[in-house]
Amino acid sequence: QGEVLLSLNNARAPLDDVRVRRAMAHAIDKQAMVEAVQDGLGTPIGSFSTPADQGYVDYSQAYPFDPAQARALLEEAGALGETITIHLPPPAYARRGGEVAAAYLQQAGLNVELVPVEWAQWLEQVFRGYDFDATIVAHTEPRDLDIFARDAYYFNYDSAAYKETYRRYLAATDPAEQAEIAGELQRILSEDQPAVFLYVLPKIGVWRVGLEGLWTNQPIPAN
Repeated sequence: QGEVLLSLNNARAPLDDVRVRRAMAHAIDKQAMVEAVQDGLGTPIGSFSTPADQGYVDYSQAYPFDPAQARALLEEAGALGETITIHLPPPAYARRGGEVAAAYLQQAGLNVELVPVEWAQWLEQVFRGYDFDATIVAHTEPRDLDIFARDAYYFNYDSAAYKETYRRYLAATDPAEQAEIAGELQRILSEDQPAVFLYVLPKIGVWRVGLEGLWTNQPIPAN
């Protein structure tokens, strides 16, 4: 687990316009970001799921890197030249990722201000206060598709279709049915882009040859 997101405040203009959110997805070269931030160790994603998850659907190419399309969508939405801030918590993936994202977004026609913050500030202003435009953070909780179905969460994302589909996901008892519904949830998030889904945070381990018992994939990024 560990979906690295450019999380967006869906209640704040111009990010309340899906065309702007899709433009931002088109504006960022995700594989280049993985190369720049993680030395190539990371998997681009296009929705809120990883290849290790139940029911994973690959939406990483739903919004291919296309600065011209990004600019066209911004122009259509009347958002060319708008200024957004990106709050960046301390981890290197966030600070360096913010620099990379800002460069791409500015190329597409947005003005970007980077705001480095400590975790206490991030938790108070962004996570609890909803006072932000965008932020970069990794969500490392396992199977946490529920966060987009909550009535109050820092994305300010509100989709009746997603909430109803998530209710069906919770009610499903057959693993195959649950996996299928998980795919539907991923499709809705890909279409709505409440966050720009960037890549899977790599879990890197080093251990002695012959040692057994360490997982290839883990539900939390820790030993």
